[in-house]
Amino acid sequence: MNIFLLTALLTYESTMWYYIIDPRVNYSQRTRRMITIDILKKDEILNTSLAEFAEHGYEKTNTNKICKSAGVSKGLIFHYFGSKQKLYLDTVEKCIDDILAYFKSILMQEGNFTFAILGYYRHRMKFFIDNPKHYKLLMQILQNTPKEIMAKVDDKIKEVNELAMGILMKHFELLHFKKGVNREQALRVVVAVLGSIESNYYTILNDGDTFFEEQYNAIEKECSELLNLILYGIADESQMGG
Repeated sequence: MNIFLLTALLTYESTMWYYIIDPRVNYSQRTRRMITIDILKKDEILNTSLAEFAEHGYEKTNTNKICKSAGVSKGLIFHYFGSKQKLYLDTVEKCIDDILAYFKSILMQEGNFTFAILGYYRHRMKFFIDNPKHYKLLMQILQNTPKEIMAKVDDKIKEVNELAMGILMKHFELLHFKKGVNREQALRVVVAVLGSIESNYYTILNDGDTFFEEQYNAIEKECSELLNLILYGIADESQMGG
């Protein structure tokens, strides 16, 4: 027998009420409203902490500012999360889960390799354009997270990298390689070029909360040109001595 459990913690002065919700039970409207408010408040704290950690990193983020922005007491934050570290870890998990959910929804584009890869990266960029704080937090995680905490988020970071590499590999498998070309070496070259291109537009995102279509079009054009150089080469073999 499956029972879906949801515990909502509500504080009235020094009294704490716990509700265990079974969907088969017809709870009062007041009880359901109170639980809904509790869930929304916790989400608000996580959304606020995402913005703060994205802007200032783990060590420089002040939980008092999160309290003020979220409109909650410091006691409530620590009641939900227990510590600043746990708040950070839950915020990181939310951030990466949002990213993974969106990336998994991206469908493979039909057409040649360059067109397919550009289509994928355009969808990726759309997410970060719409959610710049997610990218900023991702960079904070990689650059400014203390080692003892980083060890606890490594698996989530690996999920993002493995998903991105898996999608790239699916496109890569559609290519017809010249005889003698080492696939692993070719993949490393493509990854290096895409990484260089990504660093350009992500730097723009990291410097501000806006990213203009003109900027992306310029970067996409450069990416297309570099990918075509990889695919079709840079030298005219008929004119090469040897």
